[in-house]
Amino acid sequence: WLGTREHELPAALQAKLIAAASDDTVITRAHSGKPCRVVRSAFSDAWDKPGAPVPLDMPYQQALTGQLLAAVEEHEVAPLLYEAAGQSVAWLRQIEPVQAVMDRLLTETRQALAAMRPYLGHDGA
Repeated sequence: WLGTREHELPAALQAKLIAAASDDTVITRAHSGKPCRVVRSAFSDAWDKPGAPVPLDMPYQQALTGQLLAAVEEHEVAPLLYEAAGQSVAWLRQIEPVQAVMDRLLTETRQALAAMRPYLGHDGA
């Protein structure tokens, strides 16, 4: 739901997600101490540099970074903004209402089911 208006991400982060390609994601432990795929940022890059400290285990890493990252988001510090996102972030090209996403999912599901009917051996009822 990252690409929906209802998610209410900061505008700078929405723009970053829309611009991201699949290779703009990295797996990092920088935020919580647990491995998580995120859209690369100066924050994740700093933790991955040679000589950087090893992230603490969960929950200690999040206790260390939580207030900093909350301030980064509140003040929209663009170079440090990041969001958990898989490689499919490359498919995100616009911010739209949840209703539009759901309508598209339903339409595509109906189309896929209709295309499968000949292979089901019956009328699909």
